[in-house]
Amino acid sequence: MKIKREEIGVKIIEPKIVTDNRGWFQIAFDFYGLQELGIEFHICQENHSFTESRGTIRGLNYQEAPFEQAKLVRCTAGSMYSVAADIRKGSETFGKWVGEILSAENHRIMYVPAGFAHGVIALEDRTELQYFTNSKFSLEHAKSIRYDDPAIGIDWTVGGLISPDVPNLSEKNRNGGYLTP
Repeated sequence: MKIKREEIGVKIIEPKIVTDNRGWFQIAFDFYGLQELGIEFHICQENHSFTESRGTIRGLNYQEAPFEQAKLVRCTAGSMYSVAADIRKGSETFGKWVGEILSAENHRIMYVPAGFAHGVIALEDRTELQYFTNSKFSLEHAKSIRYDDPAIGIDWTVGGLISPDVPNLSEKNRNGGYLTP
């Protein structure tokens, strides 16, 4: 595995894919391989979600202290635009964001550090998201920031592939807060 790109602490990882006449093989999680890339990550939980319709946005979600979560995010079916926004007050990169297309075809993994909000938009119908976290989920610490928060300014259009003018959102994400310095 190797780092394709790194910005504001977010790392886009390209795992090694072995192919033959049967198809392909990928190691989904490699503790020692991640260590070699400078990522210390102990899996606490694995989450898997299914999104029926293209244009659906999930996020921007995060957990407050003491349950902040780092995540290793990948797409196991379809494709999505995965976004991480730095919401650590006092950080040099506070309010900045990074986006990457993750797909079942490109096998890329996004490392999202603790203290970041994370969200995705499905680029295809029937898209699946899988992610590992390094701490447990706590409903009372689970929070959401609006996908269209002007303080962050995420471009969800992904080069014209999608128009999030009227995105499909959960109640939690529709009622998310705004980032304030």
